[in-house]
Amino acid sequence: MNGKHIFESNRAAWNQALEYHQKARGNSLQSGFAGPAFTTLNRDCDGILLEKLHELGLGGKTIAQIPCNNGRELLSLMGLGAQEAVGFDISDAAVLEARQLAGIAKLNAKFVRTNVLEIGGEYDGYFDFIYISEGSL
Repeated sequence: MNGKHIFESNRAAWNQALEYHQKARGNSLQSGFAGPAFTTLNRDCDGILLEKLHELGLGGKTIAQIPCNNGRELLSLMGLGAQEAVGFDISDAAVLEARQLAGIAKLNAKFVRTNVLEIGGEYDGYFDFIYISEGSL
């Protein structure tokens, strides 16, 4: 099995998985991001993360998330003051939903469908902060 086939199989699997995730949560993210203070970083385990992010200070910074899934965490990070965000993900469906959520939230976020191993050189040195969540690892 070559690398391109593995990439395409993974992309197809994530597109399919997102359908199940969307059915399970309904329109909770769309409703949430319609409000100005909504965040998905509100689990008990997010306390330490938020503490460290406040120490770093995201105010006015350009941030990224690799991979970003449907953008919910990246958009929540923007609530900490980031001026611009770019999310990268393998799933067409996730990137589509991320773009919709960013539009609802009226945030300056861009989402790129790509294999994260193939992110374009135009992003070299572009970000002040890159977020990689536990789900990525």
